[in-house]
Amino acid sequence: MSVGEHVGFGGGFVFADLPDGDRVLYLENAARGHVVDDPETLRLIDRKWDSLLGEALSTGASLDLIRKLKVTP
Repeated sequence: MSVGEHVGFGGGFVFADLPDGDRVLYLENAARGHVVDDPETLRLIDRKWDSLLGEALSTGASLDLIRKLKVTP
């Protein structure tokens, strides 16, 4: 709760670059998933992805945090 709302909480998504050069997006939430090819939606989610990347820890820092927070029986 202390970190507040985050763009990643909206549900999962996967970009797919197709062999013919088209790009589609698979969006998923608790109720359903669907494929989107609307250019405006693709741009919006691409910006959200950039935002997530900008806030992500490095691999090493992520591993350090996981080790620090790991609960052992």
